[in-house]
Amino acid sequence: MVKVFGPDTSFAKSAFDADEIPFEVDAATLGEALDAYSRNYGVAFATYDGSWPTLPFDPSDPKWFFYRSKRPKWEEVVVDVHIERGDEEICPRQNLAFPLRVNDEIHIGPLAC
Repeated sequence: MVKVFGPDTSFAKSAFDADEIPFEVDAATLGEALDAYSRNYGVAFATYDGSWPTLPFDPSDPKWFFYRSKRPKWEEVVVDVHIERGDEEICPRQNLAFPLRVNDEIHIGPLAC
């Protein structure tokens, strides 16, 4: 199982809290995991395209996602997605085909890179 931590995984705690309860899913790729998270929480992901003038975008190194939630606190924000694999932290950029392994943790949160 892959664990996904994100703004909507725990209503009882604030987003990005280390103690929040993960969403667990069997997924082979990052895209499959984000799709399952979207279906479960009624949220949507879209690749960030540079449409916010205050947030720079390098088309040769696309990263980040729009995160659209029904929760008023989050509504639409730009998030970073990182994968923890053992002691390694991986930034898959917008690569939805990025292969996942059992016990990977996906973290959806503030921009980190």
